[in-house]
Amino acid sequence: MFKQMAESRTLMTWYSFAAKTLNAGVVLLMVLANMPDRAVAVWQLFLVTLSIQFLLDLGFSQTFARVIAYAMGGSSQLEDFEYAGPTGAGEPNWAKVGQIVTTMSRTFMLLAVALVVMSVALLTPALWTPIEKLANPGDAWRAWAVLVASSAWTFYGLQYSAFLQGVDEVAKWRRGEALAAMVSATACAGVVFLGHGLLALVVARQVVYVGHTFYNRWLCTRVHDGRWRRLRRWPFDRDTFMHVWSRSWRTGVGMLASIGLIQGSGLVYAQMATAAEAASYLLAIKVLDTVILFSQAPLYSQLPRMARMRTEGRITKQIKLARRGMTLGYSVYVAGMLAAGVLIPPLLDLLESDTHFVDAELWALMTLAFFIVRHDAMLLQMYTLTNRIVWHIVNGVTCLIAAPLGILLYTRMGIDAVPMALLIAHTAFFTWFIAGRVSRAFRLPLVEFEIKTSAVPAGVMLVGVVLLMYL
Repeated sequence: MFKQMAESRTLMTWYSFAAKTLNAGVVLLMVLANMPDRAVAVWQLFLVTLSIQFLLDLGFSQTFARVIAYAMGGSSQLEDFEYAGPTGAGEPNWAKVGQIVTTMSRTFMLLAVALVVMSVALLTPALWTPIEKLANPGDAWRAWAVLVASSAWTFYGLQYSAFLQGVDEVAKWRRGEALAAMVSATACAGVVFLGHGLLALVVARQVVYVGHTFYNRWLCTRVHDGRWRRLRRWPFDRDTFMHVWSRSWRTGVGMLASIGLIQGSGLVYAQMATAAEAASYLLAIKVLDTVILFSQAPLYSQLPRMARMRTEGRITKQIKLARRGMTLGYSVYVAGMLAAGVLIPPLLDLLESDTHFVDAELWALMTLAFFIVRHDAMLLQMYTLTNRIVWHIVNGVTCLIAAPLGILLYTRMGIDAVPMALLIAHTAFFTWFIAGRVSRAFRLPLVEFEIKTSAVPAGVMLVGVVLLMYL
């Protein structure tokens, strides 16, 4: 039983997410309790810069993982799989995998150099004032240098994660992530508890993640009879790069539009609302992000496997796997959102926290709106398996509808305007656009598919939000 659990893509993905969430929470609590306010602010800024740095990925790792999966299904071409039948023999096309791996390695080397340049030229000036206000700015600048150098290596190491996903070693990769998160939490908490400063904290954190990148590299050499080293001998393939680039930028633009719309609402609201209202909404966004993260695992952990099925022509099996992942994903989302709405307000009261949770009406509206968002996102992931990328279209147009609509509604509804605008924008465009594409590409009777996947979780959600609002 334990072996089966350890080899489960979904369970190991949940394990990784749980470990990373615990890591962030434990380290933040230790930093808040033991370090001066200005040092805490700089630490938080360091974490923000890490998030900004990894936006340079622009969808490359996700795209490389997918095209490796196509080649693992035997495909020799990386073009359009929307209406095609089997394109591979079912056995890995190692020559194509080799072309992709070498191209991927060169790509991430260039991106890692770009990350260093961006960090030095653009992010360093943003850190200047907060760091210079510290009692010991020299140590903070050394910490920043460590962060930039180590981040370049871990960013370059995204190629190892992409390879492991593409060859469907998701469970092993996620176990390593979880272990790294737990070791990092222990190391960082220990450093702070012993009274060390910002430099020691950054070194403790980054040493673990540098080591984790080496572990991923080692893991690449241990799967599929150690083919990794031989695969890297192939020359850089310009056609492969141009193909991946054409898909990656579309994915990256779509991701930025989606993330920017949701996270940007918190930044804008913080400028307009009282400190208490802003804190409540930002807390709600953080809880929502966590619930969404865990609800992604059942489907997203299966995507490399499903991409390979696409090239092998196993569409019926692919649809069955997607249906199971979506149903479980919806169920996790609904359970998480309803549980948060019930448990968090009394928990904050018990802790005598100055920050209160958002009111039941707003949380209910967020639950409804982001159910549609999750529904559309999972259909989008399913359609992306055809290698036709429409992320920039669906997320871009949805953002163009939701942003001005949210501003217009804000004068009448307050912060309720944000989930309401998302709900309207998705149902007005995103939902029907992507549903039609999925129906045609998979020859899928969509009503029947939705009844089998989303109907029961949606029904439970509707009953739950009514109870949240009126009981």
